[in-house]
Amino acid sequence: MTGTATSPITSAMPLTLCVSGFDEGNFVSIVVPWVGTPDHHSTFTHSEYIDASGGFCYSAPPDWATMVLPPGTYAVQTLWSRDGAQSMRLGPGATLIIVSP
Repeated sequence: MTGTATSPITSAMPLTLCVSGFDEGNFVSIVVPWVGTPDHHSTFTHSEYIDASGGFCYSAPPDWATMVLPPGTYAVQTLWSRDGAQSMRLGPGATLIIVSP
C-alpha cells in the first residue's frame, strides 16, 4: 500500500493509518517515520491489542507533536505478536511518499 502526504503533518490534518486482518488478542504496533530524512529518521510507535474487528485506525501525530519530513519515500511498518510485546514479528508495511506542498 502507498499513501501520499505533505509535511509538516499536524493533528489538525493528521495522517490516518489503519491495520486489519489480525486476530482478536494480537498485539500490533504501527511504526511511523517522525522527524528526519528518508535515510535517517526517528520513528513514533503506536500499539494496541486487537479486538473482534481485527484491526484499528490511528491518526498521527498526537496533539502534542508535529511530523516534519522532507520530500521522499518512507517505510511505515507493523510489528505484531500473539502474546503481547514479548516476541514481536514483522508484519505488513506500507510506503509513505512525502511531497512538497
